[in-house]
Amino acid sequence: MKNNFLSLSGNPIGTFLLLLVLVLISKLIFLLLADLILNSVWDINFEVLIADIVNQEFKYVRAQKLTGFIDQVGTFLIPAIAITKFTKDLNFEVKKLSIKDVYLVVILLLFLLASTNILTIFSQGINLPFVPENWAKYFKSQQIIQENLQANFIGNSMISMCVNLFIMALTPAICEELFFRGSLQKIFVIWSKKKSTGIILTSLIFGALHFQIENFLAIVFASILFGYVYEIKRNLIHSVIIHFCFNSFSLITMQLIKNEIFKEELLEKIINYGITPVGLAIAIVLSYTYFRKK
Repeated sequence: MKNNFLSLSGNPIGTFLLLLVLVLISKLIFLLLADLILNSVWDINFEVLIADIVNQEFKYVRAQKLTGFIDQVGTFLIPAIAITKFTKDLNFEVKKLSIKDVYLVVILLLFLLASTNILTIFSQGINLPFVPENWAKYFKSQQIIQENLQANFIGNSMISMCVNLFIMALTPAICEELFFRGSLQKIFVIWSKKKSTGIILTSLIFGALHFQIENFLAIVFASILFGYVYEIKRNLIHSVIIHFCFNSFSLITMQLIKNEIFKEELLEKIINYGITPVGLAIAIVLSYTYFRKK
């Protein structure tokens, strides 16, 4: 029997504050763990590692991968699991997928790739009006650092590719979906008494924590899609798989470009003139079918 003392339905604010406390405690513990590993294995500390990233020297790529994995687990996975132990009526909903669900995942992935591609192109051509100029500069610098960091993560071997898929695609998909959809979104939906409000609040936080201003709208849109899929299907597996496939698509395209298997221009044409029109066409057909049935 669960040793819980909070009721999500009765005290969503208390549950939210408890979740924040759990995040802070867990993140601190895992930061100390990561620092211990850095000292033991690479004979460096976080100050050296951060300087390596900021200066974009990238001497400690393996250390950066490991600390990224530890940070995902400490910031999202452990607090998400812990909050279910302290709170009534807050559980992860995980079920097997049917064949129809597999088709749905493929269709939604195509739609997501198409939509985020359009939103990214749109964002690159405008200044987001709701972001202060100094914040915009900071987020822009963070995005450049992250893009360069991810580029340096890409290697030439299949082993490197598999490690990257685990650390940069699978781990975030599981940890973030359990935290944002499985925990935070439920809290916001109960608190606001509206699914749309809960999903949007969760998605804005999700987008802000990625520190990618040019991709902000695309990331928020992806989170909104994950949120609605979860609210409709009540199964975290859907959003985890779509999230993983979306991350994997980005990693694989980066791998293909860096290893000169495909030219960047060719991949852009495939995405812009192949995947994007197909994804949008599917969305239009499904929307028409849905509203016609209604």
